[in-house]
Amino acid sequence: MKALFRADASLTDSSGHVMRSLVLATELRKRGWSVEFISFCDNEELRNHMAKSVDRVEFLGHQRQKTDSAIIKSYRDNKDVDLIILDSYELNEAYHREIRDDSTVLMLIDDQLKLSRYQCNILLNNNIFASDLNYGLSDDIRSLMGARYFLLNEAFRAAPPRTRLVHEEARKILVTLGGADSRDLVSRVVSALIGHCRPDMEVRVVVGAMYRFRDSLRNQIRNLSCRVDLIDFNNDMAELMSWADVAVTAGGITCLEMAYMGLPMAVTAAAENQVRTTRTLGEMGCAVTCGADEAGFSAAIGHLLTSGEDRARLSDNCRRLIDGRGTVRVADEIEAFMKRQSRRPFSWSP
Repeated sequence: MKALFRADASLTDSSGHVMRSLVLATELRKRGWSVEFISFCDNEELRNHMAKSVDRVEFLGHQRQKTDSAIIKSYRDNKDVDLIILDSYELNEAYHREIRDDSTVLMLIDDQLKLSRYQCNILLNNNIFASDLNYGLSDDIRSLMGARYFLLNEAFRAAPPRTRLVHEEARKILVTLGGADSRDLVSRVVSALIGHCRPDMEVRVVVGAMYRFRDSLRNQIRNLSCRVDLIDFNNDMAELMSWADVAVTAGGITCLEMAYMGLPMAVTAAAENQVRTTRTLGEMGCAVTCGADEAGFSAAIGHLLTSGEDRARLSDNCRRLIDGRGTVRVADEIEAFMKRQSRRPFSWSP
């Protein structure tokens, strides 16, 4: 079987679409699938990671929207692709209509419920609030909604048991605000930490491949009175989350990985599409939510550092939210759909 993914990573799109698509791609490859990617990515480090993770990648230029549907149709028609998976906010209904046909299963990974019509065979929204959304799908579209289908990286699934010893006071703080952090929120967190750091504390700040403010951040962390390590994002995030007592993060994929690890966290919405996840985590008692300013970060950090009882409650709630089986469930659903439908033609009207 062959799958073709279409996902982008850039300073505006960040890296979340590519990273979660790679999680599913890795699971499919473990099952014997051939996996190829078509992607716009303006970061060399991430491009290299993609190339090592799948069978083939074709990178697009900046005029990607004018050409990539034709490239996908060429792949579909000439390379015997069984499954096309689209994970991009920029690919609209017209795009979906253009690439669909009666012989290839089309899967969409969605977050926002912005389209008036979803023309696909399988629709995945693995946000924690997705079960409450009304997509109005036809009966022949397989709908995969909610945290039950969260695409968790296999590095987390292989991590040690998630039972967490919660100390009365927290000393180890993990800070990560996304792959690009184009608003440089991490610098606001570092400023907020100045009033909370003690000599016996440790802080590890993780920045992504597309983060542009390293030099100024290095200068800023010199103002902290505790040990601070600046770390480039890597595949050891599960280990870092196991190490930490608390974390400060954004409302994207990473906060749900932290939930799986039972890590008490302060979460902010770094972008509009993170607002609902952030709010829902707070309502479910899985995170302390805060504004994306220094005062908001400072208040949340102070609460997390001093309230062991609240950290224990947050950790327990988080571990119940994400069970770690989502990636396997999604791959099972894909294979079951394809077997059951035997590439059943789309039933939508023109």
